[in-house]
This record gives sequence, structure tokens and C-alpha cells, in this order.
Amino acid sequence: RLPGMTGLEAVRAIKADPDLKTTRIILLSTVLGNRDAALAAGAETYLAKPFRVRELRAAVQRVIGPGEIDLAS
Repeated sequence: RLPGMTGLEAVRAIKADPDLKTTRIILLSTVLGNRDAALAAGAETYLAKPFRVRELRAAVQRVIGPGEIDLAS
């Protein structure tokens, strides 16, 4: 949980800030069914917890493009 706001509120706040609005966001949430709301708020994609590392890797590759991603660290 985020202190003081929901994940959707955080996405909206980031996208509303002129200095941060181009930040690419993958929203991770335990709330099922938030996908449409996350995308409407400005997230590039959404993953429901729990998720597998390969699902996160695929989401990151979709958002930033192809290339090597080291999620082992």
C-alpha cells in the first residue's frame, strides 16, 4: 500500500505533473479488475499481484522496447 494515496491516484498525480508526465508506468496491484482504470489514469500497462518474473519482464519490454533486461538484481 502507498501511504496517503492509492496506486491510481499516484498514476494520476504523476501524469498531471508537467515534469513527470512522460514517465512510463507499470501499475502493480492486488486489486483485480483495475486494469481499465489504470490505463485510463495513464499507466502504460497493469499487472495484478501476484505475478511471475517473466510477466514483469514482458511488461517492461512492452513499455521500454526490446533489449536486455536484468531482473535478477
